Parts: sequence; C-alpha cells; structure tokens
Amino acid sequence: MKHLVLFHHEPNHSDDELDGIVALGNAWSAKQGCRFTCSAAAEGARILL
Repeated sequence: MKHLVLFHHEPNHSDDELDGIVALGNAWSAKQGCRFTCSAAAEGARILL
C-alpha cells in the first residue's frame, strides 16, 4: 500500500493538531478514491522504502 508522510510541518503544532491534519489527509484521500494512508513524520522515525 502507498503511504504519504507529511513532513516539514509547523513545529509549534501540538500532537492533537498534527493528528487532525493527518485525519484530514486520510479523509480527503478516501473521498478522492486514492489508495494511500497518510501520517506525520516524527523526529528519529525510520521509513523503509
């Protein structure tokens, strides 16, 4: 499955605000019929390609 990772976001956003942005991204992609999930990048996270 494809995965969109949001990065370079506002550092002053709270975790709840970032969760809301991710939820909006997932809702938008589902409405558009896209087949990917959305998440927010986190410092120190590793992503295997």
